[in-house]
Amino acid sequence: MGALTKETKVTLLYIAIAFLFSVAVRLIWYYQFSGYEPFIFNSQFMINTNDGYYYAEGARDILSGINQQNDLSPIDSAASRLTAFFATILPISFESLILFMPVVLSSLIVVPIILIAKNLKNLEMGLIAALLASIAHSYYNRTMIGYYDTDMLNIVLPMFLLWSIIWAIKTNEDKYLLITAFDILVYRWWYPQSYSLEFAFFGLILFYALVFDRKNLYNYKLLALMMFAMLNLDGFIRFPLVLAAFYISKRFDKYVYHILAASVVLFFASDGFNPIWVQLKGYVFKDALVVGEEGMKLHFYSVMQTIREAGKIPFETFADRISGHMVTFVASVVGFAYLAYRHKIMLFGLPLIGLGFIASVGGLRLPSMQFPFWLLELLF
Repeated sequence: MGALTKETKVTLLYIAIAFLFSVAVRLIWYYQFSGYEPFIFNSQFMINTNDGYYYAEGARDILSGINQQNDLSPIDSAASRLTAFFATILPISFESLILFMPVVLSSLIVVPIILIAKNLKNLEMGLIAALLASIAHSYYNRTMIGYYDTDMLNIVLPMFLLWSIIWAIKTNEDKYLLITAFDILVYRWWYPQSYSLEFAFFGLILFYALVFDRKNLYNYKLLALMMFAMLNLDGFIRFPLVLAAFYISKRFDKYVYHILAASVVLFFASDGFNPIWVQLKGYVFKDALVVGEEGMKLHFYSVMQTIREAGKIPFETFADRISGHMVTFVASVVGFAYLAYRHKIMLFGLPLIGLGFIASVGGLRLPSMQFPFWLLELLF
């Protein structure tokens, strides 16, 4: 293996700086409350989110091999499985593991941001963007130390997906076909609600291919592998389908359109739109259940209608949580417009920005931290 190039060394250095900065800021709370007994159990700080204890129970049951029937322990959840895996290979206590996991995993957000900046030939701005994005208001709030929940990777994984899509479109290299598909597989495993965002990326790439790069066969290979990875089927079925589609499309170009057509047929056969509709009803429309006849109707709220942080929020709160302040929010919108003007490839970031804007109606459960990255283009 040849020596690392200067650009690669700088990239790795910036990733290390941004990662350590993100970790250090997340440890402030730990040192502030050091020695405060009500927060401590078994000589370690307790985690500070209710859902965390649910996933911790699943990890505990996986490690012990004991699971009572009908106890609803989440032994099949990705968070519990990943925690149990780390617990078997890391020489730290279980309590310390679940406390610090959000610190380490959520800080990985800096990696795709700097890699995207590398593609845009501006690593310095990528470093500043990573420093800001890693501690942005809403993202930091839901990934701080002790916030042991799926949020610790819910934005990291789609940012990696955005990076792989950008590099796939820019380079047309086969390895990014697999990286994109595998990212979707991992993202769905970790967070099944990711389906809608994945489909938004797919739709944007389809639009790009049909309007701007129709004759490039690579785009259709990318779409086919993404569709197979997105099917509404078990991951153990989708994984070999992705590998088979990759092998055939790489060896036999003439079958690419057939593979894409087969993936679309399987998408509809697996009721592919249903998960998207379920998410829209849960987070956006928040339908209530109505039971009974006229004059004797009972209205039952959906779960999302009973959660305060899933409710509609004032625009000022939305701007503050997504960008820190109304002024920086406006600057961020202008910044992204300028960034997209300078680098058309960044239009593929629209699904993530759309996710951020849905927070205005879907509530603070949708962590939105992307805008500091777009803001930095204003510094040119």
